[in-house]
Amino acid sequence: MARRAVTALAGKGRFALLTGISGQRWTEAAQDVGQQLGIEIAGYVIGPGRQHTDLYNDWARLREVAEDGCVLIRPDAHVAWRMDRMADNPHAALQEALESVLDRKPRTNPAEPAFASERQRL
Repeated sequence: MARRAVTALAGKGRFALLTGISGQRWTEAAQDVGQQLGIEIAGYVIGPGRQHTDLYNDWARLREVAEDGCVLIRPDAHVAWRMDRMADNPHAALQEALESVLDRKPRTNPAEPAFASERQRL
């Protein structure tokens, strides 16, 4: 079991998704969405019996989401997005959030540019 602050899980040049013991589906979605978008997202379930525990209840006090919600942290360790509770479709919710954070939009046409800056140049 790791003993370190929750803040030590974030940053390191990659996104991090933090959730409580009821949010395992978020970490599964993070892995899938990360592969789809070509980015690294480290998913962590925090709580009793997990690799990362909330020893001093700091995570529970500061997260501002329910036990099955999640917090997405940017690579620069700032909060990018929160979801209060488990979404009906966590994959879709996380993908939509990341596309917004990364200024990407879903492409219906594979020939269409994925980034807003490329769309503006056309």
